[in-house]
Formats: sequence, C-alpha cells, structure tokens
Amino acid sequence: MAMKDYSDEFKADAVALYESTPGATYKSIAADLGVNRTTLGEWVLRDRERRGAAAAAPHLGAAVSARRTRRRAGLLAQSSLTLALRSGSVFCRRMASWNSFR
Repeated sequence: MAMKDYSDEFKADAVALYESTPGATYKSIAADLGVNRTTLGEWVLRDRERRGAAAAAPHLGAAVSARRTRRRAGLLAQSSLTLALRSGSVFCRRMASWNSFR
C-alpha cells in the first residue's frame, strides 16, 4: 500500500478536530477523516510536543483521572494478593517437603 502525503493544513485540522471533540478517540476521528488511527495519534503527539503540551488530552477530566487512580490501586492490591498467595504456597511446599523427610 502506498503512503499518502497529507498537507500540513489537513494534519493541523485533524489535530484540532480531535482536541476540540470531547470524548473523541483516535479511532473515531480517524475513521471520519479516512486516515489510519496510528497516523492521527502521531500527528497529535507531534503537535503537543511542538506546543510543549502535556501528554494528557485536554478534554480528559477529573473523572478519567479518578478512574485511572482506582484502576492503579486495584492493580496494586491484586499484585499484593498475588505475592501473598505465592509466598504462602512456597511456604506450604517447603513444609510439605520438610515433613516428608521426618
């Protein structure tokens, strides 16, 4: 497949459309414009780097931030539980093997 060459104006308009649409995804905007979602994502990241903007999208609010915080906390709790279960199973195996030699 041949690479398409998009004008700078088209790229800027695509980025502006993405950033001005609340709840937009790369996939939805890219489908509307007929471009690949990865390509649109690269344009957005380049524009943000050029402007010195943060990596987070401006339309992501406190709800998304809170959801990410809860997800991270859940993952930490899950990893702590996994570690405890692994430690317990190692202890049980060692005790079982130790008791078999008695």
